Amino acid sequence: MFVSSCSPAVKGGVKYPEPHLGVGEKIILYDTVPSLNTFDFVLSHMGRDLSGVLIIKVSESNHKRIVMTSLYGMTLLDFELTAGGTLKLNYSIEQLNRKRILDLLRRDFETLFNPDKTKGVKFLYGAGLTIEALTTGRGITALVMRFNNLKDGFPSQIIMDHPRLKLSLKFEKTNYTSNESDGSL
Repeated sequence: MFVSSCSPAVKGGVKYPEPHLGVGEKIILYDTVPSLNTFDFVLSHMGRDLSGVLIIKVSESNHKRIVMTSLYGMTLLDFELTAGGTLKLNYSIEQLNRKRILDLLRRDFETLFNPDKTKGVKFLYGAGLTIEALTTGRGITALVMRFNNLKDGFPSQIIMDHPRLKLSLKFEKTNYTSNESDGSL
């Protein structure tokens, strides 16, 4: 049985009201200003871990390019999300090149970039009305996304967890330097 109400959220005995957004405002969890950001990532599935570097490039047209590479530089996955939410696959290793995996990653990153456009998103608020986590979906594809170490209003560590799939993607912002002048990525 599931019970829901319009009352304020309660966390640790303290009530936090749901924030009321003004017209045209939206919840922003990831800085979508055109830029190139690098993260260290760990992809875990059923007790097995894969580590590497996650690169997210946001373009002027609000396209997002997501590249996952191994620590040795081998590209594991390279795809783009358009402003409309469609996925364009540039490259994938065989193990990740499956429709269900790509759809799951597309939904997860779309939820991160546009949480207000995702159906059924519920937020967990911490002190100061900062968003600590969100949940969405039910069943096997249920997603729990946690946000830690806020810097400049955005999390420097994000954990995307699918508990029933025993799958999680943890990425933490790094200070790798980029060479955007050479046109790569």
